[in-house]
This record gives sequence, structure tokens and C-alpha cells, in this order.
Amino acid sequence: MPGLFKPLNEMTIHYVKMYSTFRDNTTDNCFAFILLPSSQQRRQLFLSSIQFDFNAEGNVLALRIFYDGEDAAIQKKAQQTINTIDNLQASYGRKKECCIFDAHKKSLKVELTMSSSAYLGAVFDILTRIYYLKDEFAEEIKKQLGAQDYLAKEYKRLGGRVPVPIEDKSCVLM
Repeated sequence: MPGLFKPLNEMTIHYVKMYSTFRDNTTDNCFAFILLPSSQQRRQLFLSSIQFDFNAEGNVLALRIFYDGEDAAIQKKAQQTINTIDNLQASYGRKKECCIFDAHKKSLKVELTMSSSAYLGAVFDILTRIYYLKDEFAEEIKKQLGAQDYLAKEYKRLGGRVPVPIEDKSCVLM
């Protein structure tokens, strides 16, 4: 039965786009633009989410990839991502120290400060290939991430300011 199983390189993963103001995993004064793989397909990539931190001006300052699964597989996937982004860095004449993998948090952070929309688009193309995003969805997200005015409007729409953590943790039950 030829064609019964698709090879992994022809596979695409379904993702959902969302925003987050969760402060533990974002750059200061940023909201997060998050891509979540469908729950059935997450395990194939050892991926929890792909997150882009953006500020009030619509600048994307960091990319964070959160992994889930076996440590050895996560290390391999993170290293593949790091190597590919390092090669891209070299082609843009940038230093290669922008990628930081945290094995404890199972996350990879890529600094994108002062990145052009062309560079950000190239990084997103890498993510599309490595994490199997559908072409149409990837193009839409790439346009949104490359449009500073769009992200600035989204920042404003989401509340315009990053929430301050509540100091008083007391609660009243009635």
C-alpha cells in the first residue's frame, strides 16, 4: 500500500495563534505572540510552543521555543534550530551568540533586538521548515510579525500596558 504513511518532511502541523501577557516567560514590557501546535501533533516535534515577544512599538525582541518530551530529543531539535539560526546569523554578518538553550526550562531563546523585517522573515522561514508550519498559515503569520504597525495595534488592543503582578495574594470567599 504505497502512500499509506507520509514521510515526516512532507508533513505539516496544525498551529493555533494566540497572545499572552504571562510574565514569567516574556521579555520585559512585552506581550507574547504564540503559536501552539495541535495537541495530537505536539509529541512528533517535542514542541510545546513558539513565542515571539513584541513591545508597544511593534518590535519583535525575542523568539522563544518551549519544548516538551524526552531530553535527548529536545536537545537534538534545539541544536538543529540553533545551528540553522547560527548559519543565518553568519549570512547577515551578525555574531552567533544570540541563541541560549536552557535545558532546565526546556526552552531556546533567540535575541532578535534591532532585527529588520527581512531578517525576522528569514528566521520565520527556518521555523516553518523545522517545525512544519502549513505554508498559507506561515505566510499570514510572517506578514503579521513583519508589520510593526500591526503588532503595535495588537499591543494597544490587548490593554496597552503590561500587567503589573498583584502583590497582595489574599482572597475573599463569600
